[in-house]
Amino acid sequence: MSKTRVSKINGMIWVTSVPAAIDFYSKKLGFEPGYTCEEDGEVNFAIVSRDGIDLHLQVCVCDDGRHTGNTFQEIEVAEGLDELCDEYSKVDVEFVGCLCEEDWGRSFKITDPDGNWLLFTHYTG
Repeated sequence: MSKTRVSKINGMIWVTSVPAAIDFYSKKLGFEPGYTCEEDGEVNFAIVSRDGIDLHLQVCVCDDGRHTGNTFQEIEVAEGLDELCDEYSKVDVEFVGCLCEEDWGRSFKITDPDGNWLLFTHYTG
């Protein structure tokens, strides 16, 4: 096997409107807006970041939207999962699953305005 070192994975999220997604992910979820890309005067791609995690927001390239709302991302939280859940409940984020305790740790799931799911987890094992 080669000595290649994989260092990071970035999640891709298909959205109907990148500016609206930037607004949601920054104002509601605390991600910082970063790089954006325009085509024909429309922002069709952006990167938002929080604590070294990058999410790539992109308008569905299939032109019929069939991939929008089909994304599922797991975001591992090193500490403060309960506080993050409380923070999101105060800014009117739609919860798909409540804060749950499992034998492996804790988690909660939310959805963005396009129907993409974000699972926030904290592993204890």
